[in-house]
Amino acid sequence: MANQPRGTARERLLDAGCALVIEDGLDVLRRGLTSKTVAARAGYSERTFYSEFETKQDYVRSLVAHICDAPDSPVNRASFSRRVRTRLVRADSQDPLVHMRALCDENFERLRGDDRVAARVALAAIAHGDEQVATELRKHYGALTADLAATYEQVLDVWNVSMRYPLTSTSIAVIVSALTEGLVIRSYIDPISTPPSILADAVLALFPGTVDAQKSGERVETMLETFHSERSPSPTPPGSIAVDLHQKLMSAARANLRDQRGLDALSPEQLAADCDEPLTAVRRLYASPFSVLVAVCRPLRDSLVQSLEADHMFGFDARVSTERHFARLSVLLHQTPALAETLVLSGVRSSPSAARAATTLDIPGVVTATIAAGQAEGTVSSVYPPDRLAVLLSQTVALCVLDPDGGAEDVSALVASFLRG
Repeated sequence: MANQPRGTARERLLDAGCALVIEDGLDVLRRGLTSKTVAARAGYSERTFYSEFETKQDYVRSLVAHICDAPDSPVNRASFSRRVRTRLVRADSQDPLVHMRALCDENFERLRGDDRVAARVALAAIAHGDEQVATELRKHYGALTADLAATYEQVLDVWNVSMRYPLTSTSIAVIVSALTEGLVIRSYIDPISTPPSILADAVLALFPGTVDAQKSGERVETMLETFHSERSPSPTPPGSIAVDLHQKLMSAARANLRDQRGLDALSPEQLAADCDEPLTAVRRLYASPFSVLVAVCRPLRDSLVQSLEADHMFGFDARVSTERHFARLSVLLHQTPALAETLVLSGVRSSPSAARAATTLDIPGVVTATIAAGQAEGTVSSVYPPDRLAVLLSQTVALCVLDPDGGAEDVSALVASFLRG
């Protein structure tokens, strides 16, 4: 049965368990996963559950494998090791660090877009009270470490370097996989602090301190000289904009957003002062706080898209997916009041810049198709067209966030009220 195609009872029961782990993690922590709960979530009886899985233990083993090692999952250890070998073992030895950065960026984006990483973390929490889950997870992490260590040995051999004592390929496999997983988890909660390049930046910073060259006995820092010289800002002609000014401004803008400051903190004047750069140079890149906001918030919009796609993958219906989306949007807007301000101002005719920024980001567009599906199913009110309802809900959530007396309960109730019509 393990090789049955996706969509069978077995697969739907495993998807149900995965969704329960993510959605009802606290309840699962207290009560565990019961066959009755899993079957009900998948739309089956317990009889069907036990026709697919001989015992509860058999189900737990299959669920852990489904979450951690499904062939289509980015956390699948075989596919991960294969990507490492493709990028690094077969890479052009004259430019290995470019391949390393590309690999890190690719893996971070893959993992950040898959809720099975969150499910694996939830399983780790459940493992504290469930020895079978703990045993299965230990097996998974052990196999992942062994695969990665073997792959890193191939990389070290091709690059003609060795691990610097006391590190080994096994310990590096543990460190890098834990670092990656930790950053992905942080990105769910605080995407502003975890830009797409953060994993590559960390790995490349650690690399010189972990390996030694073999042939000459010299340390591998010499291998990085070209790389560092390429990254160092070169002198620029008078009146030109430094190559790294954009990155400098984005770092300052993200820091201001992390402090939950409003649109004023994204103004060219404020960023010029924060970065100690000429205002004229900043204005060449960003003419208004709204243009800065668009640049900073694109990855945040992408995270909303990925989360909604994950909801569809795990079988949530359109109404529930819509409610979950606006709950996530509420959290995001609490973290970025400047985005909430922009969504509200976009509805005011006297603020064309906010309207252009809102149109460019198109936050309501993330959920429009899901609302349309709910209307077609009859689970979402059809009083408004789907695109209009998406805009109204997005602006309403933003207003609730900016209201000092508002709360999460108000947002949930308002969204539910709109969806009922």
